[in-house]
Amino acid sequence: YPVALSPEELDAPKEPITLAEPDQSIVSTFAGGVFKDVPCNEYTQFSEGRYIIFFTSYYKLDEAKKNAITLREADIPVNVAWAECFFQDRPFYLVFYDNFFVSPQRAQERIRSLAAELQSQQLVYEIGFSQMNR
Repeated sequence: YPVALSPEELDAPKEPITLAEPDQSIVSTFAGGVFKDVPCNEYTQFSEGRYIIFFTSYYKLDEAKKNAITLREADIPVNVAWAECFFQDRPFYLVFYDNFFVSPQRAQERIRSLAAELQSQQLVYEIGFSQMNR
């Protein structure tokens, strides 16, 4: 049977939805056990039109960094960036592969080997690639 809610229950505060903070100016590179923030334009200045491989997206920077460390411990070189460093209208963080590719074929080849590496270590991540448009 349907349950009627009291006016107080209808007006009860809802859990706020936490979206990513617009920190679009950074790429966090990992070296020597720590993340170092680099301005997007400095990081991407020679990569326009290249292809980027990315793993699952995150709305919280600390979650993205935690997963980047997990992948790095599995010997997969990744960094973290505000997605709008590479694409327009993508308000979230990406864990991305440390190298860019000149062709979609090269990116697809690397994705196949990354998928095998992840599977052999029993890690599950979505992997995709796209041409950068920033």
